Amino acid sequence: MLRPFPPSLTGLVVLGLSAAAVAAHVQLDLPAQPLSKSLTQLSQASGLQISADDSLIASKQAPAVRGSLEPAQALSRLLLGSGLDAQVQGNAVKVFQPASNGPMTLGNVDISAQTGIAGMATTEGSGSYTTGSISSATRLPLSIRETPQSVSVITRQRIEDQGMNDLNDVVKYAPGVTLRKFGSDRQQFLARGFAIDNLMYDGLPTIVSTFTLDTISGADLALYDRVEVVRGATGLMTGAGSPS
Repeated sequence: MLRPFPPSLTGLVVLGLSAAAVAAHVQLDLPAQPLSKSLTQLSQASGLQISADDSLIASKQAPAVRGSLEPAQALSRLLLGSGLDAQVQGNAVKVFQPASNGPMTLGNVDISAQTGIAGMATTEGSGSYTTGSISSATRLPLSIRETPQSVSVITRQRIEDQGMNDLNDVVKYAPGVTLRKFGSDRQQFLARGFAIDNLMYDGLPTIVSTFTLDTISGADLALYDRVEVVRGATGLMTGAGSPS
């Protein structure tokens, strides 16, 4: 007698009770129908106790199986094309889904993260004339309001809007800094009338002079996100320098 257990109690649907013996062959006439129904009929005909997770077989269809077959052969035909397999122990059969050995294809995965103020420094694509954080003055990712020094930021958007091509163009627009030209190839940066002889280039302290500044000042700004201009003492970051 077939007596399925309630799925809410077991998670498995038991499709048959154990029999005293399993016939060598069983005569079957199973049409193409839901797999759960075919397994139930095979269980009744063969005496096998077949168990399967109801979520595995709920939407599966079984092909037609007819003729005099061994129960194992009949079960194999019913599971053909379903992606399921069966494990037999004596009179008990458990239907399961084997682990896939092939490549696994994942669906679309959306990755998002919450970034703190340290991740707000980049200005490219923001369309803004300011930035979320700066670190040139203190090495700490602080907002401009939290930074205890006067700092100006020339953002990517402003560089593009005002057509700045190199560092010389930036100095022309930066408050508190003056560009002095010596002929066509030499220039000097001044602050409060004093020559600037140290810069932070990509975060590294760099000593410059009138003869070496052109190698830095002529660099193409297309490579850089922004320029930060710190006014006031920066000895903590750059060491001893000139009064500028």
